[in-house]
Amino acid sequence: MRPSRFRAALAVTVLTVVLLGAVSDSIYDKQRQLQGLNGQIIAARTQIGRLLAQERALQGQIAALDSQLRTVQTQIDQETVKLVVIGQQIDQAKVELALKQAELAQHIADFGQRMRIMYKSGQVSGLELVFSAANFTDLMNRVFFFNDIVREDRRQVAALQKERAAMEAMKADLESKQAQQAQVVKQIQDQKTQLQAMRDQRAAHQQQIAAIEAPIDGVITQGFGCTSYPFEPYDPSCPSHHFHSGLDIATDYGTPVHAADGGIVHNFAMGCTWNPGALCGYGRYVVMVHAGGFTTLYGHLSGWAVAEGAQVDKDTVIGYEGSTGNSTGPHVHFEIDIAGTPVDPLAYLPLS
Repeated sequence: MRPSRFRAALAVTVLTVVLLGAVSDSIYDKQRQLQGLNGQIIAARTQIGRLLAQERALQGQIAALDSQLRTVQTQIDQETVKLVVIGQQIDQAKVELALKQAELAQHIADFGQRMRIMYKSGQVSGLELVFSAANFTDLMNRVFFFNDIVREDRRQVAALQKERAAMEAMKADLESKQAQQAQVVKQIQDQKTQLQAMRDQRAAHQQQIAAIEAPIDGVITQGFGCTSYPFEPYDPSCPSHHFHSGLDIATDYGTPVHAADGGIVHNFAMGCTWNPGALCGYGRYVVMVHAGGFTTLYGHLSGWAVAEGAQVDKDTVIGYEGSTGNSTGPHVHFEIDIAGTPVDPLAYLPLS
């Protein structure tokens, strides 16, 4: 009887151990599945955050260009209105100048006619006025009359000179308005040229957005812009006084780093001034010069993959992720510079 009970108890124990092991394995599998799901959720959230940040950066770039385009177009509209007003003033000045020229010509003709009449009637001398006077009263009347003639002649000459000066002033004013008109026309032409350049820049930005690819797939550990990280370059315009000029993208050490676009490769190593032989800053890094008039930088590499000065196509492996230089862990510092100024890479990377 007792052996039978012992065997039963032993069987129950063995069965319990087997069941517990199976349950433990099942729990462990579920935990691994849960961890995997949590990882996928975190990765999805990171991707969503990246997409939203890219969209905001892109919208900000395009909105800034659109605002500049509207500003320049408004200036062109204002200058065009000004040009119309100046044109109307020039037309009015031409009419007034023509009237003044006709009036002056008539006055000159009248004065010439009077001079011809006086010449034909003969000149009267002062002695003739004195000796031909009938009496003293007649003499005084003749003197006053002669003075009136002289004063009238002088007045007409002065009036003609004044009218001529006024006409010259009107000509100068007309020339000034015409010069102002030419200046406004030039300003409008310059603004239209600027407007077209900005439109070309906007189109180039959009073309670059379609062309550039991220150098590696990974998690963005630090974005573009002001940062509290004390080892980033000093920038007094930032509240934190430090500025990060690119994106830090992290994945596994040694991951191949690809060219964001076709261009010429230049390999560099940033040494430490205070510790010869060591690497600081970007450590080992690559600068690529692209045909679109921009450059890209890939920092903290563990090594280079192509020779200095090599011309490579887009997506070519140019190096490997590392942690050289001023780095707290494996990642790639990815930077885009347009005309020597760093810009937010998220505004140029595809949204997928």
